[in-house]
Amino acid sequence: MPYWAVVRLEPQRERLALHCLGLAGYETYFPRLREKRISHGRKIEVRPPLFPGYAFVAIELQWHTARWSAGVIGLIMDGFRPAKVADSVMQIFVRVNAAVWSSCRGARGSRLASRCVF
Repeated sequence: MPYWAVVRLEPQRERLALHCLGLAGYETYFPRLREKRISHGRKIEVRPPLFPGYAFVAIELQWHTARWSAGVIGLIMDGFRPAKVADSVMQIFVRVNAAVWSSCRGARGSRLASRCVF
């Protein structure tokens, strides 16, 4: 039965790590924020990670290939195995992420729209 675990990612190499984990057959979840900022007089949208340096990965059979993927520092361990994230916690993350993202679409021009989970 698959379970969710947390992987530590190398700084500034999150995209590489998520790509390599996907190529290895792992399902990943990397929640991001959505911020609108002004940079050099221009309005820009940046998407920093909600948990910098960490991502969630679904482990089905083996976790060793996830550990040695490019861009991955390691997994959060519970002894000799990766620590399991409860399914209920992951469902809450996904549900809140979807609810906040949908409310951001209708909140243009409000303070809520300046910082939303994506």
